[in-house]
Amino acid sequence: MCKLTVQDILQTFQNSSKILGYPINSIYRGESRLHKEPPYNGRVSSNLWRKCYFDNWNENFDINAIQSNILDEVKNHSGNFQLKSVVNFSTTDKTYDDINYLFELQHYGGKTNLIDFTRDYLVAIFFACDGYYDEDGRVISQVMEGIRNIIIIPDKPRHRVISQKSVFVMPHNGFIQPSESDITIIPSYLKKDLLDYLRKYHDISVETIYNDLHGFIRHQENHIDAYTSLYKGISLVNLANEEENSKKRIEIYTNAIEHLNKSITLKPNLANSYYNRSMAHLNMGNIDEASDDIHIAISLNTKNSNYFNLRGMIASEKGWYQDSINDYTIAISLDEQNFNAYMNRGKAYIKTGYDKNNETSIVAGIRDCERARELDPNFQGFNIYVGLACIIVGSFDIARSLLRIQMDQLIMDEYLKGYFMENYGSVSEFKEKCVAQLPEDILDFLEKLDG
Repeated sequence: MCKLTVQDILQTFQNSSKILGYPINSIYRGESRLHKEPPYNGRVSSNLWRKCYFDNWNENFDINAIQSNILDEVKNHSGNFQLKSVVNFSTTDKTYDDINYLFELQHYGGKTNLIDFTRDYLVAIFFACDGYYDEDGRVISQVMEGIRNIIIIPDKPRHRVISQKSVFVMPHNGFIQPSESDITIIPSYLKKDLLDYLRKYHDISVETIYNDLHGFIRHQENHIDAYTSLYKGISLVNLANEEENSKKRIEIYTNAIEHLNKSITLKPNLANSYYNRSMAHLNMGNIDEASDDIHIAISLNTKNSNYFNLRGMIASEKGWYQDSINDYTIAISLDEQNFNAYMNRGKAYIKTGYDKNNETSIVAGIRDCERARELDPNFQGFNIYVGLACIIVGSFDIARSLLRIQMDQLIMDEYLKGYFMENYGSVSEFKEKCVAQLPEDILDFLEKLDG
């Protein structure tokens, strides 16, 4: 059986919203689990019904009587509390004030017999995807005409009700038993892709759906767990960056990625999680995975200089030096104090100039490295990067002053040899690309690189 796609799910709702070409007035509810187990048995229930059932472990209770008792208690405790909601409703067993009190209870997370639905199937899809990422979710559709006597529609809703396009259903027995034709299954493997689609094309995300303080509080557990996992991941990435043992370093990066995966699962639009996972993948040599993650991070936050710097580093690893220069330039435009962006752009300019025999590009690279050293006087590698570049363009006195220590050594240090081989290849090719005749001491220095 072929796996469904995002477009398959969307098409399902587009097709079901019409009969013979005429629109159907429906409402929708998204749930991140199927709830087939007892006591749910597929039911769509109010939080008051669930509370009563689990307290009593049976269904022999009058939910309307319980709700009435709750309303009486609420009125006793409300004091001078001002009701803010105004509603249209067709139920006859509740007064206008009772309905408004129920709205306030629902808003603040209290137990009521109200069930949240929405007029927008895209919002319902969001709720079906937001949580339990290893389980299938579902969207329940109800034709309004068939349940009009239990529907309550706010006239002057709060911000969160507006963003969620909410409609409330107050079933007489505390739940609705949908038919199979009312239910659209959202496969677990599509949840992340659907959330990405909703965020990118419809601006539907955690931030826009839970767009007030009480919405944040109700969703707080996911927020806390996501940020905890993120900062565990960041700490491990930083630890791995300092680890000298290569095997141990890979183990730490792998552990970091596991925490960052959890953060992304709990909060898929947290750009910093993708950024740090991208960094971990890059340092493990997983270039494609690193590239995928940094593109997502930038799609979520286009104002972070470090994100563009990292994308430039990934492009350099692929040999796409002009692309990397473009990204470093964006990074610098966003933060003119970004040392790493200047350093990396300088190295990319020097590499491009060397490959294309372009002296102007090499000089631009030297200037970027000089700017980086202004930002950080302890810039390690400056002498090597700029010293070798100065040999190419014939600035031998500067090269001597920068490479004096290395030129005086009998044995070339491994960092210099590694950098030279990675960026310039053979010594013979390097000599051919130098713009001026090389002095004897410079030639002797280069010969030691072949040793």
